Amino acid sequence: DGIRDDLVTGVQTCALPIYLFQLNLDLSNRDTDPNFNVDFPSYSWEITNKNFIDQCIPSGFFNIEDCFSKLLNGSTEVVNEICRIRNQLNEQQFLPVQLIATLQRNDQGVPEIFQCFITILDHINEDGETDTINSLFEYNPQSFCYLGLYGEVIRVNKKLSDFLNVPESVLVQHNFRDFIQPNELPDAEQIFKMAKEGQANQYEFTVYVQNGIEKRVRIYVFPRFKTGKVIGVYGIFEDITETEESLDRWQNLVEQCPLPITIYQDYNIIFTNEASVGFYEVESLDDLVGSNILNYIHPEDKKVLIDRKSKLQNGHLLEPSETRLVTKKGTIKYIIASSRPINYNGQKSIQSILFDITEIRNQQILIEKSLKEKDILLKEIHHRVKNNLAIVSGLLELQVQSIKDEGTIAALKDSQNRIQSIALVHQQLYQFESFDEIHLDLYLNDLISGLKKTLDSSRTIDFKIESDHIKISIEYAIPCSLILNEVVINAYKHAFINVSNPTINISVKQKDNNVELEVCDNGIGFSKKDSSKEKSSLGSTLIEILTQQIYGNYNYSDNSESGTCFKLTFPIR
Repeated sequence: DGIRDDLVTGVQTCALPIYLFQLNLDLSNRDTDPNFNVDFPSYSWEITNKNFIDQCIPSGFFNIEDCFSKLLNGSTEVVNEICRIRNQLNEQQFLPVQLIATLQRNDQGVPEIFQCFITILDHINEDGETDTINSLFEYNPQSFCYLGLYGEVIRVNKKLSDFLNVPESVLVQHNFRDFIQPNELPDAEQIFKMAKEGQANQYEFTVYVQNGIEKRVRIYVFPRFKTGKVIGVYGIFEDITETEESLDRWQNLVEQCPLPITIYQDYNIIFTNEASVGFYEVESLDDLVGSNILNYIHPEDKKVLIDRKSKLQNGHLLEPSETRLVTKKGTIKYIIASSRPINYNGQKSIQSILFDITEIRNQQILIEKSLKEKDILLKEIHHRVKNNLAIVSGLLELQVQSIKDEGTIAALKDSQNRIQSIALVHQQLYQFESFDEIHLDLYLNDLISGLKKTLDSSRTIDFKIESDHIKISIEYAIPCSLILNEVVINAYKHAFINVSNPTINISVKQKDNNVELEVCDNGIGFSKKDSSKEKSSLGSTLIEILTQQIYGNYNYSDNSESGTCFKLTFPIR
């Protein structure tokens, strides 16, 4: 009686409409509040004289018949559960209700009827809430469901029914737990609990569909509030089966890849493959996962990684970069890191594939060392050749001092100049980085300076040099230097008879793939010289032979005003 009094008080003070009906002991309906049908005509409720169990779908983990049986067996507890009553005009439509039931006994204490109170949980109100809910289900392009606080499936849309290949009428007779694999159920329970506490969240799990097919889904869950309280949980399903299959394929490829592959977030390694164990010289993957990637970067290269990470996180695609790693055992390895920004488990991350180039780099270091040694050796060789030529020139100078015949002295002087022109080539070769080519413009200045010192100092001749910046190989440098030496000395000796202000103009130009060298003087002219003697001299013979050697051609011509021009053309190789 005390329990019934409490229930009556609760009914009288409750803000929600509460409807009364009575059940016989066999749970068939004896009497129903007529207002139940009047207030909700759209549902067309008509349950009088029908078995309550046939009209009711339980929610949660309780069994309605067991609850009523406990009351018959003397339990003083009140049935207080959430369930749904079937719409008689629409077999697939159910009305969620709060059911409170007690057992009424007669004066002799014999059970007589079950007194039941129903509170409708989903009312149609003036603010159009139900219309909004219906829109969520009918027009939502995503698979959508609504769960009760016990996890019971209250409503689903056609999209979810098609996805699971299960009719809506079947789905609403289940609890969401019926579709979850046992090993994933604890996580699902935790997410569902958080949603009932008012938190939105997401998780991934495998669901069973008809014919035993499994599908991988991601579900976004969020609470439904009413008057400040959570009254249910919404769920939006996303089919990620193909994504998961792609991830599995990627995982297999990564695991089988012989190259170290690392994924890190904020410098912390969150994934790596088995190949990284040997590469980083650690005991297991556990030694790597969770560690800071900077711990394995050479101190001198950390700034490079930090700069690259900043650019990658901003979405930039960068070229592979060479850097150095230091393994757990202290081994320094040279690598090429190919990195790119990715999305891993919903978080911005960086994936790096590492190519070990330590052996190649060590070989390069050895080669560079060897080349440096050879450079030093070549410099020494050119230096010694230049010194040896200087010794030969000095011997000729000593020979000159012991000879009285002017013709012989002149011949020895010419040989000295030729030797010095060759020595200048070797001098420039060891003074510059390149050992197979010279700077022709710089060489001209050195050659003329040397000739001025060896030729007759009593005669003042003005040299004007105009040259492009041209490099020629050593195979062309020595013949060209000897030709230039012969032409300048020849002009110096024979062109300026009774000529005031003697001048020699030297011009070197590059035209296409050829070098054009001109030596012009303002002397007496080629026609006034003893041409037969010139053509039979050693100098002319050298010019002829050396020009052929560099695949060139030359000619003499009288200057437009006075004097002679020598023009040599040869290809750049």
